[in-house]
Amino acid sequence: MPKLTPPKDLQGPGRVLWRSILDEYDLSKPELALLREACRTSDELEVLRSTVLAAEVVTEGSTGQPVIHRGYDELRRHREALTKLLAAMELPVEVVPVVPKLAAAPAGRAVQSSLARARAVR
Repeated sequence: MPKLTPPKDLQGPGRVLWRSILDEYDLSKPELALLREACRTSDELEVLRSTVLAAEVVTEGSTGQPVIHRGYDELRRHREALTKLLAAMELPVEVVPVVPKLAAAPAGRAVQSSLARARAVR
């Protein structure tokens, strides 16, 4: 399949997502349509994120009460939409542990002395 160029309306995050998916997978036409929307949603997320970061976290509601900036709710909705769009593509995903398994560290002196005191009370 020839290499597809990103749609002209995509910005940084959308272009990165476009390339990262198409570098790994050959998509059908319906999957490409989902990818286009996922990339646009990714761009919108970046704009929303910039807007929210530049604004106050707490704003004034319609009756003067303090409320969380509405942009946070919109960010959440866009993240959910992006997740659903990507899931609808049903791309195979390798299972990679997010956090490497850590070896148990030996208990520190404070923990050891607490355990010793607890044993002594028994």
